[in-house]
Amino acid sequence: PLYWAAGFLWRWTQMFYSTIDISQTQWSDFTFQAEGEPKINPLDGRPHGQNRIDDTWAFKTGTEYLFTTRSSEIPVRAGFAYEERPALGRPDIFYSISAGSGLPIGKAQNRMFVDFAYIYSWANNVRGIVPSQSALSSDVSEHQGYVSVIKHF
Repeated sequence: PLYWAAGFLWRWTQMFYSTIDISQTQWSDFTFQAEGEPKINPLDGRPHGQNRIDDTWAFKTGTEYLFTTRSSEIPVRAGFAYEERPALGRPDIFYSISAGSGLPIGKAQNRMFVDFAYIYSWANNVRGIVPSQSALSSDVSEHQGYVSVIKHF
């Protein structure tokens, strides 16, 4: 499906900034079609147009502050997100909060950062895309952790 996004960054000071972005995925135009077959709704397999899929929106915001010492910088990040995900009927709504930081390793030009991030996402009465159980819903709670290594050249 067609996806677009727009975002802004505000630099409050040299060491503190915030971001906001909004995006849309146009699921209403999304179809699946096998060769020689009619277009179908990819969520439930019915003919396209019989069960309309709503377009979904997402809004994300975050901030970062860089704590500095004589020899290094340590970033501290936090964020919040609202995300609609495609589902039969109306979109499922998910919320997320995140936090992260990084630690420098090495000195000056050979320095690398080991970055850590944690994301907690939740949703209530999620119906998802289980066509045979369309009256079924559940609550969702997701915990995600990420570690990355960043090397600047």
